[in-house]
Amino acid sequence: MPYNKYMNKTNELKSYYGGRVLANQSAMKDPAVLAALEAMQQRNWEDLKTPSGHYGYWNISDRH
Repeated sequence: MPYNKYMNKTNELKSYYGGRVLANQSAMKDPAVLAALEAMQQRNWEDLKTPSGHYGYWNISDRH
């Protein structure tokens, strides 16, 4: 049983950025969402490295 059986009926998601992003129309009108997606596109959708320079987790007390 799906978590929310009405999810796909109430939120129509459209494909953006060559299929890399699924979003509804209201999200694509939000300037913060658009800025984040543009930044992700500029770095070719790669993950950001953590301040310590490696992937994984880091704690707030880790030195940079």
